[in-house]
Amino acid sequence: MRKIFNKTPFEVGQTLFQDGVTGEVVWLVAAKATFDIGENGEVTVSDEQQPVYSTPVYRDNDNPSSLIYESDLVPKEKTDLLLNATAYTPNDGRVNQIDVGITLGKWRKILRVYGKRRWFRTLGVLSKTDALNFDKIPVIYENAYGGKDAGAKPDPLAFEKRNPVGFGYVKKVSSLTGHLVPNIEFSDAPTRKKPKKNRVAGFGPIPVDWEPRIKHAGTCDEEWKNSRFPLLPLDFNPDFYQCAPEDQILNDVLGGETVELKNLTTPIPFLQFTLPKIEIYFHTLMDDAYTDHVGKLQTIIIEPDASRLIMVWLSKLNCKHQGKTIEFTDITHKKINTLQRSVS
Repeated sequence: MRKIFNKTPFEVGQTLFQDGVTGEVVWLVAAKATFDIGENGEVTVSDEQQPVYSTPVYRDNDNPSSLIYESDLVPKEKTDLLLNATAYTPNDGRVNQIDVGITLGKWRKILRVYGKRRWFRTLGVLSKTDALNFDKIPVIYENAYGGKDAGAKPDPLAFEKRNPVGFGYVKKVSSLTGHLVPNIEFSDAPTRKKPKKNRVAGFGPIPVDWEPRIKHAGTCDEEWKNSRFPLLPLDFNPDFYQCAPEDQILNDVLGGETVELKNLTTPIPFLQFTLPKIEIYFHTLMDDAYTDHVGKLQTIIIEPDASRLIMVWLSKLNCKHQGKTIEFTDITHKKINTLQRSVS
């Protein structure tokens, strides 16, 4: 039962998924394509296809860490754009700060990366030391604003809920002296003394238990427990399934858009390529009836250090109840040549 006949060069995965709001069962099938990105920007199908993940993958399984990959088998209404990347200084040199960024169509995001800095106090005024030179710094949440205020013990809530694995967070400004300043910031929002005014800067995925994702999970109170459990709260927001930073959750990404990377590759500081435009087709036999459905592009992952591009399409087929019998699904694909599209 539920056989998949994969006629593409990509990896596929599937699961039965209960809609937590309606209680209905849907069959999710993911097609995950991995491409190699050449130095000239040529994008080709990789010989080594990345697997479809059914659970999250973290940087460190033994200690709190940032997320590398979220599960591919969740229904998203929009497209997550993600980067697992490193900031590199141009020409193999060393500088104390550099801007890194990505452009996709008309959409753009720039972050500023600094070398090591500390807060210091002179005549009662709190300031930052000059940044030290560096040649590369991973653009991960461990190097961004966040973390735990170790001096606030025994308060278990003294941590930055948007990024528990970063550094620079304190409950009281008076205790900032000597603390390291985060390496990664928004170019238009430098790290400030007051925690509430700081933004968490990054390109990577956000775990389900970090803000802002967790706020979309809904209200799990006694009323929910008595009237809805095990279904999700009525105020559950499907944005919960989106794992990208809010400014990297995009509409109308179909493929064919031009991507530009700045200071995220070495030795060449700029890289430009075009997203492949591919349509994934699913042909399913369920209860002696055939259904044709098309995959939605729900995740784009760019990994410059590996010269790798990953794209995930998902099909969602409503089974209404688990009694329906899914015999098989054929999966095929078609590459389409398109001009650059704008993205909002």
